[in-house]
Amino acid sequence: MRAYWILLGAALRAEVQYRANFLINVIGGICYQGVGLAFIWAVLSRFGTVGGWTLGEVAFLYAIRLTAHGLWIVPFGQLISVDEVVRQGEYDRYLVRPANPLVQLVTRRIHLTATGDLAGGVLLLAVASLQAPVDWSPAAMAFLLLAVLGGAMVELSLQLAASGLAFRLLSTMSLKFGIDAVFNEVGSYP
Repeated sequence: MRAYWILLGAALRAEVQYRANFLINVIGGICYQGVGLAFIWAVLSRFGTVGGWTLGEVAFLYAIRLTAHGLWIVPFGQLISVDEVVRQGEYDRYLVRPANPLVQLVTRRIHLTATGDLAGGVLLLAVASLQAPVDWSPAAMAFLLLAVLGGAMVELSLQLAASGLAFRLLSTMSLKFGIDAVFNEVGSYP
């Protein structure tokens, strides 16, 4: 864990060095996810409710999914580029270094737009929780936290499994984007 935090800090310092790029990427991530929320708003403003679900309730569900997505992709976003790393021989360098190869892979860069996903998810979760009729008992809050963490772990595990196939298959990008598309398209709606 110590090596992970050291390498992650170095990657973060490298990305933050260009402040405008950092801000543009974070804002871009928020805007990208905002388009999905705008679509939900457009549909529900036209029809009022869909299957009995109001805008606040659907936004709350969307925020849970977006926060879970941000929780896995911020620290492990480099799994998307495993194909490229393996094909270019960069992974071989990780094997001769004293740190864990997976730790070196996931800390090689920070996925900046993913920080916008996480920030947007947390912000939307806070706002949507005021609009949706949510029971805020300690047990319900614990369940929400476990649901978000569980969602992040499920998506991470599928992406990690697909990334592992990069050592046997020529390309796993379509599989990874397919997994992401299923979670994005299906996971945000009731």
